[in-house]
Order: sequence, then structure tokens, then C-alpha cells
Amino acid sequence: MTPQQLRDDRHRHNWLTEHRWTLLHFTGADVYRGHRQMLAVTARALGLRPGSWRS
Repeated sequence: MTPQQLRDDRHRHNWLTEHRWTLLHFTGADVYRGHRQMLAVTARALGLRPGSWRS
């Protein structure tokens, strides 16, 4: 990632946060090896009850 790309990414992140978006960050390992934990984090961020979704 170039310095300009990082700067643009930070600006987008800040804009979304200012507009009340919740941003979650995951790695490839989270997606492919830790997907249950990733889904649990996402479900909590959406305000879903534990056990109300399936992976």
C-alpha cells in the first residue's frame, strides 16, 4: 500500500465513522480459518442475539 492509498483509506474510514458506520476489520486468516469468530463479532456488531444466526 502506498502512502497515498493509506491516506485515502484513512479518509474513507474517518468519513464513514463520522456518518455513524461501524467498521470491522478482518484478515484472510479470519475469513478462512477463524470464520466462526468473525461471524460472532459481526453478529454482535449488528446487535443479533447469540445463537440467532448460523455459520
